[in-house]
Amino acid sequence: MKKRLPASLHADRRVAAGKLKPIDPYHLIFLIWGATQHYADFMPQVKAVMNVRRLTKAHFAAVEESICSIVLGGIIP
Repeated sequence: MKKRLPASLHADRRVAAGKLKPIDPYHLIFLIWGATQHYADFMPQVKAVMNVRRLTKAHFAAVEESICSIVLGGIIP
């Protein structure tokens, strides 16, 4: 079995190369997971806040763009 490097080592290399801001990679994964899982776990509340009966492909495209922009804006120098 091939030994895997801890995720933090991969992030450390990218930080050292100036490709990422210094972040904790585990918390980055938790942030992405939590943001995306929210829509699955709280769909009735999401629809109520957005005042829609259902989320369309356009809504999900906007969610994807927003999450990517927020996350990437927070980790790329």
